[in-house]
Amino acid sequence: MRTTRHLKRDSPSLSSQRRPAAPPHPLLALQQSAGNQAVVRHLARFASPEEERVEEVMEKLAHGRQTLYAAMKRAPDEEERRKHRVALRAFDAPWLKRLRALGTSKQHPDPTVQDMVLAALQLEAIANAEGALMDAKDAETVARAEFNPYSKRDWCGMFAAEKFLRSNLDEDLKMDYLHVDNVVDYFTYRYGWGEDARIKKWIHAEDAWHELRDYHEARGSVRQWLTADEIQRGGELDVRAGDIAVIDHGVPGDANHIVMVHSYDPQSRRLNTIAGNDGGFEVENPEQPHKGPRDDDHQALEAAAGTPLSEAWSGHRVGMHTHDLGAQPTESRMRELRRRGRRPVRVFAVGRPSIVDFEDHRYDSTSRKFPPATR
Repeated sequence: MRTTRHLKRDSPSLSSQRRPAAPPHPLLALQQSAGNQAVVRHLARFASPEEERVEEVMEKLAHGRQTLYAAMKRAPDEEERRKHRVALRAFDAPWLKRLRALGTSKQHPDPTVQDMVLAALQLEAIANAEGALMDAKDAETVARAEFNPYSKRDWCGMFAAEKFLRSNLDEDLKMDYLHVDNVVDYFTYRYGWGEDARIKKWIHAEDAWHELRDYHEARGSVRQWLTADEIQRGGELDVRAGDIAVIDHGVPGDANHIVMVHSYDPQSRRLNTIAGNDGGFEVENPEQPHKGPRDDDHQALEAAAGTPLSEAWSGHRVGMHTHDLGAQPTESRMRELRRRGRRPVRVFAVGRPSIVDFEDHRYDSTSRKFPPATR
């Protein structure tokens, strides 16, 4: 029997979300003086001034970035898109700082507000990834340091996780990014079992244990997973900076590289990625003469990065790639090119975390059937 508690959420407009500050619960002081901490915590959830401030800060962040975010999406080219992205990041930064000062909660009754805050956290992670692109010499060491004793493995997932950790990804979730298979399971809620399981089924939140996906649904922030088949169907794609993409480098039906979405142009369906352990374009060697972009794709990628780029040369292997999602090879085409000795590349899928992943919670997967509280 599950102990999942569904928390019904309504979604009124942003302008109607803010509630007046509630006075302290009349029993709260009495319970504090009596030393009943369990009841204190329970009552505080309904009356905490801090909770009110969290919602207010989240609303102001969400409201303020909407116009800037829309302008970024409408930008006619990569250069303009980058200008709007930099302005958006400058707006987000002080609000994220204020939100962090109030604790790890990022809960709001309106899922739209939560999603805009999540978008701000994702964009912050990309800004940190760009910093590693600009100064890549220690990027691998920094990423691997988060994953001892697993640090001898490929580090593309470590790079993405380390950037997310800087934006408050729960420390308990970092191992979910270690391998491509883990990433696929993470975004599709394929749980593992036992004490060493990486994708855990149970989450402890709001004083109770819940099945992870059920709690994400109740919070209005489910992890998203956009497959290659869905990409090839066309139409408008919900892809943005800070999403995680897994890349198929020529093995049909399989993914073998983890990257971060640096930026996405919905008009051209051009997806730019940034990653560690990557053989893509790097910041140009300042000791070599500038050669200029070799083609339009290279030029657009330089505009997105805001700096001249050249093919991998340093060995530090923090790089960028561009992918045309409007011209992805099908799985049968991938097989055909492979038979010809080619190494075709496609975006296997694009995932987006839940805002709950950026809060502090406990996770468990010791039992397949029951959370810890019922065993």
